[in-house]
Amino acid sequence: MDRQKTELEGQVEEPRIQLQEVKRKIQSQNDEIARAHSEITRITTEVQSLHEKQRNATTGVDQGTIEPEEEIENLKNKTQFLLRPKVEAPKPENEQSCIIGQDIQISWKFSGIEKSHVT
Repeated sequence: MDRQKTELEGQVEEPRIQLQEVKRKIQSQNDEIARAHSEITRITTEVQSLHEKQRNATTGVDQGTIEPEEEIENLKNKTQFLLRPKVEAPKPENEQSCIIGQDIQISWKFSGIEKSHVT
């Protein structure tokens, strides 16, 4: 009976060892998967950062984070300018020209200094 008990314990012990080996393999695979996942996350973050930098370079927009000190400095150094559309005003009354015929043009300006000339 002791012999049978020892044989049974040996048979039970062997699957326990195999089970522990399988658990170690699974744990090592889980560790590898976790490392691969963190590496993929890191690479994805780097790629997104590169895409954002490229997009900002092409559009001229910087969407980076601004520290409060930088924001205050930017507000101090902010240049304000206004672009006004170019509007052509009507010519003043003393700058008029008159066309007579096909080849004769008479131009005159009245400011007190210029004299009229015929071309």
